[in-house]
Amino acid sequence: MRLLSVESPVEASKLKEFSSWVASVGDGIVEGPNDGEVVIDLPSDVVLYNNGNPLKTIVEKIYPSYMDLEELSNCLHDRVVLALTLDIVDEVNQFMIVLDQSQGRVYLSSDGISASDSASNGSADIHSVEFLNYLKCSD
Repeated sequence: MRLLSVESPVEASKLKEFSSWVASVGDGIVEGPNDGEVVIDLPSDVVLYNNGNPLKTIVEKIYPSYMDLEELSNCLHDRVVLALTLDIVDEVNQFMIVLDQSQGRVYLSSDGISASDSASNGSADIHSVEFLNYLKCSD
């Protein structure tokens, strides 16, 4: 999908080569046939070297203009940090929120369960406001 949005033939070629490499890793054929173990040489342009603070390293590489309020919307566009668990996503989000210098906004809400839901087979007892607020879900 990313290849379709790239205008530069050079960039499209680089992305195609990288996606083929990733597919070969996933298919277990990178570096030739193997017996389940293989040493994979990572391209230097995909390796982030830890400077002592891994979250800072990730944020600076993926969002280089994050601290520039004028460039913030451009910085966040078409970029993403992938993570294995929601706990890691929360950790990255909290780190970035601490760095964020923009003015915060307060959004008020009211938590409650609809009266029509409370009459349907006791689901209000099972799905209390506290229970629903406890859940962590990705968007």
